[in-house]
Amino acid sequence: MSSTNRCSAALATLLVLVSASLSGCSSGTDAQHPSRHADEAKPPKEGLGNIIVAGRSATGSKASGISKIPYQRTYTDGALYAPITGYRSMAFGTSALDSIYDDVLGAGPSHPGRAPSDVVTTIDPAVQRAAADGLRGRKGAAIALDAQTGQIRAMASAPSYDPSVFSGLSSADNDAWVRLTSDKDMPVLDRALRDSVAPG
Repeated sequence: MSSTNRCSAALATLLVLVSASLSGCSSGTDAQHPSRHADEAKPPKEGLGNIIVAGRSATGSKASGISKIPYQRTYTDGALYAPITGYRSMAFGTSALDSIYDDVLGAGPSHPGRAPSDVVTTIDPAVQRAAADGLRGRKGAAIALDAQTGQIRAMASAPSYDPSVFSGLSSADNDAWVRLTSDKDMPVLDRALRDSVAPG
């Protein structure tokens, strides 16, 4: 299995479930015909789908005013959850859950006729914060698993970054992207999934 596939598989284990509109995704026929889903009668969700942590949205969205990219991603505690949510930038693409589940979370011309859905994670905010605090001032990663279920309770990478600083199209977004991607400490690198480091 390639490194990218291993990373995608590991990140996908963060999910307990994806919202009910995905119930037919395992069946090719139903997945191609969203009208067969029971929740079709619900009004379509505005904006992007959210990444949910402990029942609360770690992400949001706002209207961008640009028809080709109608929504800009917003973040709650962006630096804390960046190793999980990744980023969704109008200029620089997507990463982590926002990339893996783009077909679920996305909206607009790239996903015509389909309302976005949320992605629910197994992350525990208190454990996530403890992991991030434990790494403060260091370079490294920490992952906490539930020994009984295998669910991921925390996935931290340090140093981290706030994806909201480059989610738009302004010159400030571009400057933030350049600053982060040229930083020798590589804050945009998800060390929990994409870096090979000896434990300890």
